[in-house]
Amino acid sequence: MSELSFQQGISAQQEQRLEHRMTQQQVLAANLLQRNDMELRQELQARLEQNPVLEMEETREVLSGDLLDVGGEGDLGDYCAEKPEKEGDEDNGEPIDGYGPEQQEEDDEEDDEREEDEEEHEEGKEEEDYGENGDVTNWGEEDEKRRRFMMESLSTGQTLNEKLREQLQGSIADEELLEVCYDVIDRISDDGRLHGTDEELAADMGLPLAIVQKAVAIVQELDPPGIGGRDLRETLLLQLKRAGREDSLEGRICDKFLDELGENHLPQIAKALGCSVAEVQAAKDNIRALDGFPGKMLSGAEAHSIVPDITIFPDKKGGWEMRNNDIAFPVIRISPDYKEMSQQENLDKETKKWLREKISEGEQLIEALDYRKNTIERVAQQIVLAQQEFFRTGDEKDLKPLLMRTVAEQVGMDESTVSRAVKDKYMDTPFGIREFRQFFILPSKASSEGEELSAQSVQVRIRELIQAENPAHPLSDEKIVVLLQKEGLDVARRTVAKYRGILGIPSTSKRKRHGGV
Repeated sequence: MSELSFQQGISAQQEQRLEHRMTQQQVLAANLLQRNDMELRQELQARLEQNPVLEMEETREVLSGDLLDVGGEGDLGDYCAEKPEKEGDEDNGEPIDGYGPEQQEEDDEEDDEREEDEEEHEEGKEEEDYGENGDVTNWGEEDEKRRRFMMESLSTGQTLNEKLREQLQGSIADEELLEVCYDVIDRISDDGRLHGTDEELAADMGLPLAIVQKAVAIVQELDPPGIGGRDLRETLLLQLKRAGREDSLEGRICDKFLDELGENHLPQIAKALGCSVAEVQAAKDNIRALDGFPGKMLSGAEAHSIVPDITIFPDKKGGWEMRNNDIAFPVIRISPDYKEMSQQENLDKETKKWLREKISEGEQLIEALDYRKNTIERVAQQIVLAQQEFFRTGDEKDLKPLLMRTVAEQVGMDESTVSRAVKDKYMDTPFGIREFRQFFILPSKASSEGEELSAQSVQVRIRELIQAENPAHPLSDEKIVVLLQKEGLDVARRTVAKYRGILGIPSTSKRKRHGGV
């Protein structure tokens, strides 16, 4: 953190007090460093309310200039010439999970595909398979209405509960029924699911079953389609019903064969329903376009925008410029009026003491904010220097192995400090907004030519191979290993299975498309 000047000749008692103050500053600095922009503003707002001598300065654009030289060897000039002293008390945190030294993986070829499938299959996985993409392309006007409603809702800042209640306003004349509908809405979680059967709700509310059933039916007609479903089956059926397709093949499959669909047992479904496998495959594609959790994109927790902390863009000299986002780096100052008041000779001692304490607290806060800004800047610079090839191409395969420990050594900080600095921080790049932690890539095994590979680059290649596979005959993990070896990439089957899981790619049996479609 920024240096505290210690004048010579100060007494041992004064030095102890300053050391204690420095420890408090370190705790404060570490606290602010790990907060994202929203959390930081909430913290500062609370401190502004508690300390009247503090003021928030007007926002302004801060351009830090031509700080990064693509062709250089990491020399950032005077800006990085003075490295801060290594932290002590504040560096007691742990590195972000998943970015410590990677454990050496053993190539256990005796594990078969069935065991791998069992490990991948988790309770409720079919809910992730049907509805997480939210990319509906097959339902025409109804889908456009749902997307429009979602976008309009995101701009309001309301909770899902408030959005649902708002749709009922003026639509139900019966006040008693309206209150029951509100009660039903209160039992809908942020993912859009209603908790409790009609009978359970009626017993809990102490109301006749018929009234509760009527209220539930009304709520399930609200937007987005599928709201108020008790489980995946009901959620999908509600959406199909809204589109007038509850009696379609998709509806019949959702009603009776969701488990089989999740396991990709399409021939069995076709036989049971008396249709072709190709028809079941087409219906599966349509079902995947439905939303298994219609409330997620409308809940308050999902609706806030990501604010990048740093913007990186190329300059005319082939280098990089870095701009701080003033929203992510708010500026606090001491009120000139209060500062002047604290110097008045006729001010009573108690008030003067109180003012000086508040001013001192404010100065510590300002110093902690400066430290936060400086630390994030330094880490961002090292990221760009280490990942220059990616910033030129935007290709994830060009991301190089990079550890937080390496960056910590380069900027003269503890690894835990770097971990705090990248937590929930974002960088706006020429290729989109990226989370800081995405640039920290664990090294994978070396290629046959001895070149060090990043786990990210291997994952990208696995994804490319699977995207190019024949859907009727998907690649097994063993076949992917063989293809990678032909490209000079020495990767074990267990590693392929692990990376495939990280990428969210199902096993071979679940990727197989049936019926030649």
